[in-house]
Amino acid sequence: RADDDAELRGLLARRLDLARAEHPDLPYRQLIGDTLDYRQWHELTILLHRGSKRPERLRRATPLSEGEKKLVTYLPMFAAVAASYDTLDDALTADGPGAARFVLLDDAFAKVSEDNHPKLFGLIVELDLDLIATSERLWGTHATVPELSITEVIRDADAGAILLEHYRWDGNVLERIGTR
Repeated sequence: RADDDAELRGLLARRLDLARAEHPDLPYRQLIGDTLDYRQWHELTILLHRGSKRPERLRRATPLSEGEKKLVTYLPMFAAVAASYDTLDDALTADGPGAARFVLLDDAFAKVSEDNHPKLFGLIVELDLDLIATSERLWGTHATVPELSITEVIRDADAGAILLEHYRWDGNVLERIGTR
């Protein structure tokens, strides 16, 4: 909205004015880059809870398996996406339908142990996100998923054709819908 745009422009202009006053000799390009670098506006700390140990702050040197590295990436990413959509929904729902809440993942949950898949899918459901994903092995047919549409892409190199197998998961049963 116009008033939101004006407020944002004013806030950014004030930040730039303060930065110029603090660093009058800094080239304008660097001043803008430094001032508008959102990583300077917030601090994100991830705490790892491992069994009965005290929570520890995640650092670059924290020893993690490949799967654990993926998990500590997915969890805050999903939370940030959901928070962004929540904010966007608050702004849009007054004027009409809310925003689509998609998360798109290529080779989803690769290197994450399969016992963690239901938990990740459950988190996506809990955060009210819709997942569109590619994977060679991931189906998502877990009790934590109330419904799901699945399209399996089958490539027949000899015939030079690609078939699409469609399935529907209702939270309990996987049903084959058809082939195209």
